[in-house]
Amino acid sequence: MAAGTVHRVSFDVSGYDTFTYVGVDVLIAGLDAGPEADRYGPTITARYRMSGDAGELEFAETFRLAPGDALVGPRRTAFARIARLLWLAAGLSYYKTAAPQTVLVPVLSEAEREWLEALYREGLGEFAAVNDIDLSQRPVFATYVSGAVGAGEAPGPVGGLELSRRSLVAVGGGKDSCVSLEVLRQAGDDVVAFSVGGHRAARECVEAAGLPLAVAHRTLDPRLGELNRAGALNGHVPVTAVVSLVAVAQAIVSGADEVVFSNERSADAPSFWAHGLPVNHQYSKGLAAERRLRAALAGATPEITYYSLLRPLSELRIASVFARLARYLPVFTSCNAAFRLDEGRRVERWCGHCPKCRFVVLALAPFLPRERVAAIIGADLLDDEAQLTGYRELLGLTGFKPFECVGEIEESRVALVLAARQQDWREASLVGRLLAELRAAGLEPGEGDVEAVLARSTEHELPAHAASALDGVLAVTEPAVAR
Repeated sequence: MAAGTVHRVSFDVSGYDTFTYVGVDVLIAGLDAGPEADRYGPTITARYRMSGDAGELEFAETFRLAPGDALVGPRRTAFARIARLLWLAAGLSYYKTAAPQTVLVPVLSEAEREWLEALYREGLGEFAAVNDIDLSQRPVFATYVSGAVGAGEAPGPVGGLELSRRSLVAVGGGKDSCVSLEVLRQAGDDVVAFSVGGHRAARECVEAAGLPLAVAHRTLDPRLGELNRAGALNGHVPVTAVVSLVAVAQAIVSGADEVVFSNERSADAPSFWAHGLPVNHQYSKGLAAERRLRAALAGATPEITYYSLLRPLSELRIASVFARLARYLPVFTSCNAAFRLDEGRRVERWCGHCPKCRFVVLALAPFLPRERVAAIIGADLLDDEAQLTGYRELLGLTGFKPFECVGEIEESRVALVLAARQQDWREASLVGRLLAELRAAGLEPGEGDVEAVLARSTEHELPAHAASALDGVLAVTEPAVAR
């Protein structure tokens, strides 16, 4: 069978024992590529190989960045360092098709190895749980040292980039990134919004902010879909790690010295533990992952700062700020069904029956009228009996915390308690019923729990100017909580 060809009816997972990082190519528009590439900006191509008794499969994934400053001298070198990290992170999408025992990698620095191994073991935690795989002992990382891209010593950090004091803010179209845009915009920062794919919700949120948008594009190898249909292993990958590195690469092109994400402290909470490892859908959004990536980035260039602006806040505290940003309420969305690749299955903004839709309703309920939230979602979910089981999972009354980007169980409980203090929400059928179940189980939050959920954490990596900007917004948006 020719390398990279899939002719089998079913994919034999056991036929592959090694995953190899083959190489990464960087083409700079106007220098390495033809004139047509000028409108795209730099292109990064990441190449991988799966091999074993069943043969070899070759994969290639491409990233096209938005055009910007000329990449010459130190900026070009630093861009190549970031492209190398992106190549390492993006490989997980192809490794997971068979999850082989061995992964061949280039020589890594200590920080890179710690970051990458955690990305495999913890970032693939949900994938492993769904497919009943123990990642505590696999994969084994082996280093290739001859005749391969990345061989030899790990490349060192690059300075002299001469970047401007500018914040590149990742925007997905949800409430969190809208809050970050406003915090930095109101502080007078030079802000460039950034999106991978330029989904409509992201574009409309950025338009509401009145800011420019840089759009990068990611193209997965089409063979990945073929293998999935043929029975390859499939499941969640830590995509935020990939998007983060595309954003850092774009920051170099856009002349920005800071890359800002909007991951909150709730992202640290796993759904459960398995084989001694946390199973967390949001691993790559968590603080530990952020710190590991920051360490790896420091080895590439010390002149770009990566951090999550909303790390000190719970989802509920973020919702209390977002509820005041009227311009974004009609255009934001957090529902995954709005981002489906299959346009036939894609919804306008909200599907109204997934964990994210339920949680957004619950998070906004203490801070917006019931009629307003129902208009945003297109349904009154807390008055719908069909949503009962889903809300019980969010509240920890049954099952486990859903594999979605939703808040911690404790803050869902606090949100319910706060919503029940509002007359219009008290009349929603599920509010009283769920509150009674919490009380019966001895799980109703007290005032101390409410204060703890709404409090600002000191565990974060915000630079001083960003912390000051966030504090300024929080000071004028203290939530009015009825008792």
